[in-house]
Amino acid sequence: MDYLNLFKKVFSNPVLRNKIFYTLFILVIFRILANIPTADVNTQALSNIFNQNQFLGLVNVLSGGSYANFALIALGIAPYVIVSSILPFMRTVIPKIDEMYQNGNEGQRQIVMISRYLTFPFAVIQAIAVYLFLQSQGLIYSTAFLQVMTFIVSTVAGTFLLLWLSENISEDGVGQGVSFIIAVNILSIIPHALVAYFSTQNFNFINVIVLVVVIFLLLYFVTLYSLSLRKIPTRYSGKVVQSNDSYISIPVGAMSVMPPYFGNIVYSGVLKLLQLLSLANNASVRSVSNAINNYIAPVSSSVVILIIFTFIISYLYVGFAYDYKGQAKSLQKGGVFIPGIRPGTSSEIYIGTILYRVVFYGAVFLSIFSITPTLLNTTFPSLSYAISGVGLVIIVGTFIQIVDNFRSQVSTFSYDKFIR
Repeated sequence: MDYLNLFKKVFSNPVLRNKIFYTLFILVIFRILANIPTADVNTQALSNIFNQNQFLGLVNVLSGGSYANFALIALGIAPYVIVSSILPFMRTVIPKIDEMYQNGNEGQRQIVMISRYLTFPFAVIQAIAVYLFLQSQGLIYSTAFLQVMTFIVSTVAGTFLLLWLSENISEDGVGQGVSFIIAVNILSIIPHALVAYFSTQNFNFINVIVLVVVIFLLLYFVTLYSLSLRKIPTRYSGKVVQSNDSYISIPVGAMSVMPPYFGNIVYSGVLKLLQLLSLANNASVRSVSNAINNYIAPVSSSVVILIIFTFIISYLYVGFAYDYKGQAKSLQKGGVFIPGIRPGTSSEIYIGTILYRVVFYGAVFLSIFSITPTLLNTTFPSLSYAISGVGLVIIVGTFIQIVDNFRSQVSTFSYDKFIR
């Protein structure tokens, strides 16, 4: 089914058409909230700081520019995303969480509920951390207790308001609300970045050609990353006639953008720690911290370090989040086997080996995507984050998700119409 035919069928269906209009209505509310600034913050100076810092630039893109002008929903749904990303790491530590992940739809509902509850303390901590950061940069106009509490309460409330809007999109709109809102955030940055680029002296015909080629290459590799699968064929024991459609699929893009995102967090945290240690009273501590900072702070070093962090976090994330041992046991219990591989331990080793090979290729893609802002910054400084590979992964992934959702719903409505 081609895209044009698909969207014709979608808009000809009143139920799906209403879902689209409802989603657009939610997005209008969301963009209005994204332009309501928080009081007592020097947004002009804050915008300059975000443009000069790699990690802050990435955070600002994911928030749709809400951080740079510090809107009411500046924190976005980052606390919820962080909690949702941490929970898979808890599977091996807390058996109850592992049971929830294996308990189907009911377990997923429990996981979502736990994520919501844990979002509150994470949002409060993040709001306090952001306030202290803004205060340290001299960007807060008032430090009165009432103003501090207003700042914290309003930003935390903005997070939960945004989370509520995303849940409404998931239930009554189009696609998965959280990823949809993040994708819209990134898309909303691009027009401003293009205007900023075209108004600079770097703008010329050759650069535009290079920019178009870069965007197409990024879109190609991002789509390849998002759609690539490694299929492991399976067979049912005792069946004479076997289907060729039975397989275990391991997506290359299963990690999404978590490794480079957390890699940037770790790298920025290390730099901040070294800056604090450089102010220590002990001369040896100051000397060592300054030496390390001088070694890892340059752009060339940051690129290498981000690639290393992306690989490490990729393997850690998949190692905790993907229970290949449990999957091998489930296959054995269900009478399913991998051709040429003995059930049990041999299947575990085989699935694990393929999984980590797939992780390697995924980490290569993510490493390239994570350093695109640095590579583009020399020629396209205003566009380096807006068209970064990490942002495009989210946009393309969301688009694929929406198209798959439309296809399944169109098929469902067609089937219902047929049986009537």
